[in-house]
Amino acid sequence: MDEIYRQKVKQAFDLLPDFDFDVWMLFVRETSLAPDPALSLIYPYGLTWQSAFLISGDHQAIAIVGKFDGDNVRRVGAFTEVMEYTESIRETLVKAIKRLAPAKIGVNTSRNDPAADGLTSGMRLVLADILEEAGLGETTLVSAENLSGRLRGCKTVLEVQLIQAAVDQTEQLLDEIGTVIRPGMSERQLADWLHGRVEELGLGFAWEQNFNPIVNTGPDSVVGHSAPTDLVVEPGHLVHFDFGVSKDGYCADVQRMWYVLEPGQSGAPDEVTHAWNGVRKALLAGAEALKPGALGWQVDEAARGAMV
Repeated sequence: MDEIYRQKVKQAFDLLPDFDFDVWMLFVRETSLAPDPALSLIYPYGLTWQSAFLISGDHQAIAIVGKFDGDNVRRVGAFTEVMEYTESIRETLVKAIKRLAPAKIGVNTSRNDPAADGLTSGMRLVLADILEEAGLGETTLVSAENLSGRLRGCKTVLEVQLIQAAVDQTEQLLDEIGTVIRPGMSERQLADWLHGRVEELGLGFAWEQNFNPIVNTGPDSVVGHSAPTDLVVEPGHLVHFDFGVSKDGYCADVQRMWYVLEPGQSGAPDEVTHAWNGVRKALLAGAEALKPGALGWQVDEAARGAMV
C-alpha cells in the first residue's frame, strides 16, 4: 500500500507547476483529533506532535516530524528527506523554509471544500510566527484547495484498481441481498444481514455503520440519510439500498432498488418502470457527458435534460 503514497507525492510534483505557489505545505498536530483530509493522500499514519510536509516544485518532499514518528515516515518511502526534532519544530521548519525560499506557500484552507480545509486556526497562528522568523509574512500563504482537489480527483492506475475492487465487492453483496429480500423482513433485518456479510469478509464500511446501508421500504420510509427502521417489506413496495464497503483503504458508494411483486404480478407497474427508465436514461446521459474538461454543471444539465 505504501506505493500509493509514493505515487501521489510524485503526482503532486507533476501538478505543482499548474498553480501559483512554489511549495505545498501540510501543517498538522494530533491528527486523531483534528485530521487534515489532504494528509491521507500522501501519508497513511497518525501524528501527535506538530508536523510539516513540504512538497516543492523542484521535486523535494520534506517531512519534519517528532522523533518517534520518523521511522514510520521513512518506511513509507514517499519523501526525499525526513527530519526529526525533539523539542520544537520551529527551528527545523524555519531552516527548511529558508532553504526552499518560496515566494508563495500553498496551505490547506478553503471556504468551500471540506476536503481541502485541514489547516486549523490555531496551527495557522503557529505557522505565522514561524514564517516571521523565516523572514516571510503571512501574505506568503495562499489556498492550495485546487491542488488538493486535483490530487484527490486524479486517480493513479493503482488507485483505480483499488476503487474497482471495492465497487466489485459492494455490487456482489448487493446481488446477494437481492435474493434475501422477502415480505415481512424489516429494514433493520436487511441491514443486519449485510453487516454480517461485511464482518465475515473482513471488510470495512465506507461511512458510519449505523446507517450503512441505508434501507428504505415503501412510502412511509424516511427519505434521506437515516438509519434503517422496523418498517417491514410488503408486496408492492420499492426497496432501496444505499451501501458501500471499504476495502484496502478505498471505498464504494452504490445504490440499488428492487420492486417486490404483488400476487399475480409478473413485473413492476408501468409507473415504476417509467420512472426507472427515466432515471437510467439520465444516468447514461450524465456518464456520456462526463469527460475530461467538462464542468460539473454541464454533466448535471445533460442528466436532468434527459430525464425531462
